[in-house]
Amino acid sequence: MRIVILTAEFPPRVVGDLSNLVSFTARSLSNKGFDVNVVAFDDWRSGFEVKGGIKVYYVSNKVSSHVNPFTWASSLSCEYTRILADLLWEQPGIDIIHAFEWSSALPLISLREAVPIPYVQSFLSLEELRSHSNLSLLGQTIKWVESFSASLADRVVAHSATTYSMIRALYPWCVEKLRLVDFNGPNTVEELIKVYKEVSERHG
Repeated sequence: MRIVILTAEFPPRVVGDLSNLVSFTARSLSNKGFDVNVVAFDDWRSGFEVKGGIKVYYVSNKVSSHVNPFTWASSLSCEYTRILADLLWEQPGIDIIHAFEWSSALPLISLREAVPIPYVQSFLSLEELRSHSNLSLLGQTIKWVESFSASLADRVVAHSATTYSMIRALYPWCVEKLRLVDFNGPNTVEELIKVYKEVSERHG
């Protein structure tokens, strides 16, 4: 199975738990024989490299100054989209695209209309949990991206019990496609592979 992972954090860029989660996921899938491609933001490096069997495409943000995290994610999404479009053209057999967090979801929102992409959206956290200003215009915009990306995804994955409960409360319409794959659980990768199989079966 060929997987493309979109993420704003991947080693050596470590900001929080997201980098560790994505790295663990990519390594574990690769060790189980999956063809893993990671498209990751990193302003200190760009280009392609293979790390332990994982194909990593590092992209930098071409816009240097930003008003807020949404303008940063919006401009960065152009680079994600460019790499993702190239991969879809060069490797038409891609089985799953897996975006981690809202900042990686924007390119899927634009490409979903053009390409019937098997799509998994992961949330380690939510704006409701992270920010005390989630009622601000910025907070509402990020929450809209979370909501819309969840509506487009074939499966929505929460990586903690707290995030799972919050998604159920905020976006009850996606409960049927919501799955809990606890980052600290004993069967994290097996549960995620089960999600991938569900998505693959849905797309035939």
